[in-house]
Amino acid sequence: SIIFLLLFGDMLLTICMGLLLLATVILSRKSEILTEEEIQHGHAHVKAPTGKISKHEFQPMDQVDFFVNKIGPYSNPSETYEYYKLPFCKPDKVLYKHATFGEALDGDTFATSLYDLRFRVEIMFQKLCAVSYDKNDLQLLRDAIDQQYYFEFMYDDLPMWGYVGEKVEGSSNGMSVGIQDAVEGVADFYLATHLHFDIGYNGPHIVEVNVTSDFSRFQRISNQEEMQFEYSYSARWIESDIPFKSRMERYKTFSFFPTVSPNLEIHWLSILNSSVLVIFLLVSFSVLLVRILARDYRRYTLSLDEGSEDETGWKLLHGDVFRWPPLRILLCASLGVGHQLLVMAGCILLLAGVGAFYPESHGNLRTAMIVLYALTSGVAGYMSNFYYRKMDGDKWAWVTVLTTVLLALPTAGLFFATSALATIYTATNALPFSTVVAILLLWVLIGWPSIMVSSLAAKHFTSVLEPPCRTKRTPREIPAHIPWHRTWYAQALMSGFISFAAMFVELYYIFASLWGYAPYNLYGVLTVVFCILLVVDVTITVALVYFQLAAEDHRWWWSSFLYGGSVSLFVMLYSAYFFVFKSEMSGLLQATVFFGNMLLISFALFLMMGTVGFVASWVFVKIGRASCRERV
Repeated sequence: SIIFLLLFGDMLLTICMGLLLLATVILSRKSEILTEEEIQHGHAHVKAPTGKISKHEFQPMDQVDFFVNKIGPYSNPSETYEYYKLPFCKPDKVLYKHATFGEALDGDTFATSLYDLRFRVEIMFQKLCAVSYDKNDLQLLRDAIDQQYYFEFMYDDLPMWGYVGEKVEGSSNGMSVGIQDAVEGVADFYLATHLHFDIGYNGPHIVEVNVTSDFSRFQRISNQEEMQFEYSYSARWIESDIPFKSRMERYKTFSFFPTVSPNLEIHWLSILNSSVLVIFLLVSFSVLLVRILARDYRRYTLSLDEGSEDETGWKLLHGDVFRWPPLRILLCASLGVGHQLLVMAGCILLLAGVGAFYPESHGNLRTAMIVLYALTSGVAGYMSNFYYRKMDGDKWAWVTVLTTVLLALPTAGLFFATSALATIYTATNALPFSTVVAILLLWVLIGWPSIMVSSLAAKHFTSVLEPPCRTKRTPREIPAHIPWHRTWYAQALMSGFISFAAMFVELYYIFASLWGYAPYNLYGVLTVVFCILLVVDVTITVALVYFQLAAEDHRWWWSSFLYGGSVSLFVMLYSAYFFVFKSEMSGLLQATVFFGNMLLISFALFLMMGTVGFVASWVFVKIGRASCRERV
């Protein structure tokens, strides 16, 4: 009955979502087809470029799409606002380009502007507009300059950045900067009212863009109640030999913002140094484990042959080692989601290796993660019920439900919380309704059915595990006095620290890219580090599980998962260190986005690496007990 209700509810929800998707497609299609008359009457969207512009091929004097995107404080990368939130020059009717799925996830809001940069037309000086500001507008501009607000423009799908203005400490009330009579402790704010564009072209294609501002043309914001500023721009066209297909390669190494990007050789040397230390540690653990295990196994075999009853350590646990753990449903659901995340990680690294996530790809990584999560949901459903069936469980429906919500529910909660806060701040981080509907449809039409079908398959095609040793009816008593360094929490901290040591060097550069502006494209290095992390996690977890069994503690199921996933605790602690000491991020919105996302990432890492540790321990225990012999 439960299966029937779930399938019937899923069918009804799928039909409703399908009708909603059809209506959304029809409405979006209708809104994309706008005539000149409709645009003149104030429609708020523009359709995507067509004709030659869609092919990025132009003739002299052709008009090229120029969009203003967003602004935000330099110290808070996740806090961005619509460009026209500041009182800049804007058309009478601002039109918005339809954002793609990835652009919406990235918070992009492409809007039309008054800039008119026609193909290969030199502009010495062109007035944009004159704007009168009152006291509130001037204070708004001062605050933006004080927080180092930057802007982003898009010209023929090529991004460029610049600062709104500049804050000058110790200037002398509007006179030239750097004079001897500068007033200490006094700051002046200068507004960038003239922008210069350098545009590179190769034949009919635009291959490079850059925007700069001349400080000599900056205008000081005084303490007057009202001021008027005149905005202007100029443009220069430069012939370039950059091929059109390679024009995005520049953004792999270029960053307008100041970043710390070490030499590639130094980067590889740091990774190599960390790898050597980790490999040395792994060899030491492996040799120690193999020698101790071989010695204990020989003693155990000898004692069986001689009929001796003097048994100690893990040899006493042959009747308890396969005793099913508590909270089997939660453990199996965690293992299912962990397998799904491992598959996702492999797919993302593969896509990164083929260049799918180049810098300024406008949300491609976020899009890939959402789509892959839906496509790999079947892995979670199958593996969770596979382990649950192996553990002789009969409440498979509850395992399926918990697998469905274990990671999806915290993710949805984070999205809605950050979107709600961004809406209060009027930031562009708030997800549009159409994007939310698309994500829900992707999950309902692909993710949920995949989990249901794969769960049913695992339930019917998986048999109960038959342990090599018969499990005793009464659990063996755990020793009351265990040294503190042999307790599960001490061993979990040690395991997490050693695993963290294998990745902390690369983690800084990942954070600098994820929560900063540094371009990151060393995906080969990232793959190597990920593989090292997996090897370290397997080795340390197996060693600690053996030491736990040697201490006559048979509760290895959850312990192995905690040993493997404990690296996430150190990642979370490092993220707090990065936020406080390595970045200049501040404010409620940025802190919520940062710590909310890092908690979610750490939880996902806990599930993924915990699964790796559990599977390795599962294999180790099965092999270790494969030749178990019962004594009469």
